[in-house]
Amino acid sequence: AALNDVTLELANNAVETDNITDANVTTDKLAADAVTNAKLANDAVQTDNIVDANVTTVKLAADAVTNAKLADDAVQTDNIADANVTTDKLAADAITNAKLADNAVQTANITDNAITTGKIANGTILLEDIAQNGASNGDVMTWNSTSGEWEVGGTADGSTTNEIQVLSKVGSDISLSLSGGTVTLNDDDATNEKISSVTATGGNLTITEGGTPHVVSMSDLNTTTTVTGTISGHKIGTYTNEDNANVDINETVTTITGTVGSGHSIGTFTNENNADVTLNETITSISEENDGNVTFNNENGTTSTVSKATLTLDEDSVTFSNNDGSDETFVNYRTRIAEIEDNAGEFTLTSSFQNISMGPSIDLNTASDHYEVNTGGIKILKAGVYKITYRVTTYISSGNNRSGAEYNLIKNGTTDIPGTYSGTYHRNDATSITSATVVKILNLDEDDIIHIEGRQYVGSSTLKTKPDGSSLIIEKL
Repeated sequence: AALNDVTLELANNAVETDNITDANVTTDKLAADAVTNAKLANDAVQTDNIVDANVTTVKLAADAVTNAKLADDAVQTDNIADANVTTDKLAADAITNAKLADNAVQTANITDNAITTGKIANGTILLEDIAQNGASNGDVMTWNSTSGEWEVGGTADGSTTNEIQVLSKVGSDISLSLSGGTVTLNDDDATNEKISSVTATGGNLTITEGGTPHVVSMSDLNTTTTVTGTISGHKIGTYTNEDNANVDINETVTTITGTVGSGHSIGTFTNENNADVTLNETITSISEENDGNVTFNNENGTTSTVSKATLTLDEDSVTFSNNDGSDETFVNYRTRIAEIEDNAGEFTLTSSFQNISMGPSIDLNTASDHYEVNTGGIKILKAGVYKITYRVTTYISSGNNRSGAEYNLIKNGTTDIPGTYSGTYHRNDATSITSATVVKILNLDEDDIIHIEGRQYVGSSTLKTKPDGSSLIIEKL
């Protein structure tokens, strides 16, 4: 008979394995923590059954993590126990220069005979780094070409030119201690030069400065000075060279020839040997003949008779003298004259006195050392007595009524010269041209300046100077 909608109550532990259909115990049918280790078949738990990051240290058996289980670069510094990277763990050539700490390589780490020449920096082997190697006091190192080795040789060779010396620097000079001489550097500026090394090779000294080697022959640093070209004569000194060899320094002995045996002594010359030579001059004489003549006796004894009468010429006179007190003087007259002309004319006179310019240059000058032009006038260069002549010609240029003008000479721009006044009268434009001429003799000083001045004193017509109608003439008397 069929049971429908019937609820059955199962007794505890009533359902056994055989009562369960295969694959019907699903996740929901399992109670929490129901699957124990004993329920798991061997190899039942696979990667997919393990939640990420749930395989902890205690889940791993000892030695369970093999090399194959480690990912590349998985082992880092923190994963390695201190002092556990042993020699066997290091691959060949694994320790590079970057892996070595400063001062890490010590004597015990270096294999014997492993430091070759290429490993030694230049200039690093000091004297204290060289072992005694059986050497005694005074022994030197020598090269044995047969064995190809350095060995202790005998005593030094005794030469002072190839010994180890002290190199010192003072200012711009580098010096060797054993009279080796001095090398002067380019300058003493430590900011742009550096001597990196000084080495001696054979007969040369090499100084490396700023990367550039300078080779100096040691023979040049220890030279022996020689003096050549000496002469015989009076000894004035001795030169001692570096080898204590003496060289006499002589000077020549001066001689004077052609001296006269007798006469007036004018001096004595003492030569380098202290020998004296008297210097004489011959004696000349002049004798009075009492007839207006004199006789001259020269150094050779030859006589010449000449008249005592003389002529003396100066600028203004000629003097004749027979040297008996009766001199005669004559005037030495020469023409010394200067003239300046008003060639342009057309100078308008006003009611006030003003200079009437005669032009920019002197038209005639027979004595340029006496005269020069000065703003339309003449400047006197030598004091003396002068004759001055001036002429002024004026005319009516416009208007037609009676008009008059007056003129005079002026000295140095301010001083009227008395006796030089003149005037012109102009009736009308039909008879309008009139001239005035004045001659004056007076003393003038050096640098005096003479001008003509004029003005219109009456009338309303316009008065002007006539071209080529006015002039100023000065003559030295």
